[in-house]
Amino acid sequence: MSKLTKKLTKQCRKFLEPGETIEASVFTFAPGHYTAFLAGGLVGASINKRIQANRGAVVDGVSVEPTGTALLFPGGEMFLSTTSRGDLIVWKRSSLGRFTGIRARVSAGAIQTIESDKRKVKTKVRFIFSDGSALRVNVTGKDVFDDFATSLLRYGVESILV
Repeated sequence: MSKLTKKLTKQCRKFLEPGETIEASVFTFAPGHYTAFLAGGLVGASINKRIQANRGAVVDGVSVEPTGTALLFPGGEMFLSTTSRGDLIVWKRSSLGRFTGIRARVSAGAIQTIESDKRKVKTKVRFIFSDGSALRVNVTGKDVFDDFATSLLRYGVESILV
């Protein structure tokens, strides 16, 4: 169990259903988030967060507005967890760093495929939902995403290495 999963289990048990547990957790950020931060500090990261929140996917070279399940996910940084019920949870976090509740809950049945591309420092991930919408995020760390993907695999979510 990762440090993040232990921390979320300790702080967020009260937000889960009775008997539900957190299986795996990852910290994700939108593509370009840290580049914008380095280029423009907090202002750059804030602007990038707004852009990511309003940006859709690119399908066959055509920009598509975000729709469906992908709209449940905020732009910028997110803490995601998988649970023993097979759900994917996005956690709310206060400005002081405390987890204050569940922002979104998506059942594993709503996730069709997870595509991942491992790099040296991060893993590029694309969640493809059953309604055709998609979410792109980056996960820091080389092998951090493996436990998370394995957890969703138990609930029928296909994982593809790109």
